[in-house]
Amino acid sequence: MRPVVGAGRSLAFHTTRAFNLELAAAIDDASPELQRRASILEARRQCRLARVAHHPLLAEMLAGAEQGETMVMP
Repeated sequence: MRPVVGAGRSLAFHTTRAFNLELAAAIDDASPELQRRASILEARRQCRLARVAHHPLLAEMLAGAEQGETMVMP
């Protein structure tokens, strides 16, 4: 058997769990509008990474969020 690279690695140390404390503090201090725009951009980025950005429902939800709409998943 070959060892699996990264086997047993805690999620706390996984790169998807890492964040910048200074950036997090700056986001906390930002206006609600800036927080909303930043979270939409991050949602789009995560959808691209997961390769689901083309999904019609997600595309519609993100487009609506960019227009300031509040949408609820069906």
